[in-house]
Amino acid sequence: MLPGTFQSLDDLSKAMVKDLIAEGLYEKETLTPEMESRIAQLLGQLSAADCGAREEATRQLKWMGRFAEPALQRVSREVNNEEVRSQAETILAMLRAED
Repeated sequence: MLPGTFQSLDDLSKAMVKDLIAEGLYEKETLTPEMESRIAQLLGQLSAADCGAREEATRQLKWMGRFAEPALQRVSREVNNEEVRSQAETILAMLRAED
């Protein structure tokens, strides 16, 4: 069972990030080199043989939102792997639906 009234780990993580931002401990508005590296790593996982790894990469890229968007757009235009392109387009559509 998750603490408080959180229905999922995603809800809990979002609440934690909001708390960190409010306390000035986390700067969500800045794309750091570490985030860029993580985005690249997650994009690589979109072609993983393991379905769980692909789903986790999708979830994290979606969570990274606008920071991942330019890289996802590039993948959807330039990558030869049809499945990876399709996954990138799906994540972009999810991000647009949230706006």
